[in-house]
Amino acid sequence: MDKKDMQKLLSIPKRSYDYWVLMAGTICDMFTYPDLWDKTHIDGDDFTGIEVETLISYAMSNGVSGVAYSEKLGRWVCGRLNWSDVPNDNGIARKCILNGVSWAEEFSLEKVAFYRNNYFQSPENQILWFARQFSDTDTAQKALIRHSRYTPMPVASTDQEKREYEGAMQRNINGEDITVLVRPLSNPMLTQNGQRTEENDRILNLTDPTMIEKMHFLSEYHSELKKRFAALYGMCFKNSSKSAQESVDEVHSMDNFSLIQPFLKLKSLKEFADQCQRKFGWAGSETVDFSELWKREDASAKQADEDEKPAERFDDNRELETEEDENENTSGDS
Repeated sequence: MDKKDMQKLLSIPKRSYDYWVLMAGTICDMFTYPDLWDKTHIDGDDFTGIEVETLISYAMSNGVSGVAYSEKLGRWVCGRLNWSDVPNDNGIARKCILNGVSWAEEFSLEKVAFYRNNYFQSPENQILWFARQFSDTDTAQKALIRHSRYTPMPVASTDQEKREYEGAMQRNINGEDITVLVRPLSNPMLTQNGQRTEENDRILNLTDPTMIEKMHFLSEYHSELKKRFAALYGMCFKNSSKSAQESVDEVHSMDNFSLIQPFLKLKSLKEFADQCQRKFGWAGSETVDFSELWKREDASAKQADEDEKPAERFDDNRELETEEDENENTSGDS
């Protein structure tokens, strides 16, 4: 599936699609299944193999994806899966259709290993929401920058005045000497007693430079969106503004929640690998694991938790007993 087809499938504008690709790629890179690539790799220019990222990305946009060997194409294929028969109580039918970039083919269930994005076989719709929010935030920031840019607009009554204004402003931008106009304009922009009046005010101020002060609110919201997205997929951000009343356990109270989705997706991928082992003779779920980058990040988070643990507290009773023993020894010596 190319970029235009995927964007049409998601029905989102380009900027939102770019964010969807960024976040979907982050989730896809969380897992590894090397046997999927090894078994489907075919030498040739027309086909290079199927990666686990392809399998997961199709399921994230469609809900279910699958892998099968196409007799028509003479190679292994991976595509979005749609059930072509009546599903049973578990949402699985006996026949399905795999849809690729430029092909579609019907298979019986015995010849297809399918991967479910979740128990409900639904797309990753929350990523679409995050993508739109990120895009809208960028649009708001862009509009705020433009509205905050100080750009006074002189009003010209003739074309000659327009050219003179434009030339003077451009020379000012280029850092050249400011030109003094000797010939008075038809309605010169002068002041009376140092103050502008409504009659001679020929400047339009369409911007407000003070609006740039609001930019930090949009930046904070952008960062909050990243934290919310990361908290759903095992990348829970550590709160750097821990108050004195919060314990370390309270700060990390969301850590376990953020691991739910990664382990559910890992379980789905292991189920897919077991299907590949039964139907195709490939390696099973023992070769499926989190990627090295994700495991390294998880190990770093655990090490940070260990470093943040408070030092062991003194036992007040034990310390009191030690002081009493020292006092008794001192009294006996005297």
